[in-house]
Amino acid sequence: MVLIILGSACGDDASGQVSAKPKSTPWGGQYQGGDCPGCDLTDTNLAGADLAGANLTKADLTRANLTNANLTNANLTNANLTAYMTGANLTGANLKDAHVASAILTDADLVDANLIGANLTAARLSGANLTGAVLRDASLSGADLSGANMTNASIAHGKLIDAILTAANLSGADLTGVDLSRADLTDANLTGANLCGATNVILSGSGWQSVPVPLSEQQKKAIATCPAQ
Repeated sequence: MVLIILGSACGDDASGQVSAKPKSTPWGGQYQGGDCPGCDLTDTNLAGADLAGANLTKADLTRANLTNANLTNANLTNANLTAYMTGANLTGANLKDAHVASAILTDADLVDANLIGANLTAARLSGANLTGAVLRDASLSGADLSGANMTNASIAHGKLIDAILTAANLSGADLTGVDLSRADLTDANLTGANLCGATNVILSGSGWQSVPVPLSEQQKKAIATCPAQ
């Protein structure tokens, strides 16, 4: 038997950040989309929902439990994903303009995901794999990206204000025009990263360091040489 969860049948008000435990939902089959704030989309063994390729455009999944969910190539454009997504597989997923603020994405797989314009403010992404992800114009301010793999990710013109990037791998990443105010880059790997036009970051003897104030002209000259226009 297939369980189809639509509307607000399994959730109340979707406002607020991730805090309360997701509402228990009978797992009798496959969730097939629609709004489901507060739903627990795992089975008794915490096996995640199989939503590979699902069309969840504008779906409200606030506070939903998507732990270990398979969201490979899912369409989550404009979706509200302030949800529990530890270990979720979002490889190739489309999260353009999605609201992912304060979401828990620890150890999630976001390889080649489209996160253009997404709001990831204060999201927990420690240990996440964002290799090749596109985060242009995305907000990652206050996000925890400690130990995250962001190799070759494109974060051009995004915001990493107050972000935690300790031990993150940003090798080959496009950080063009990114605001790194007060970001913690301790032990981060920035080999081959493009920091052209990045603001509030200087190159010191110990590597790239973020600073809480705008750069002076002298500091701007310490930024990696921009490619010829």
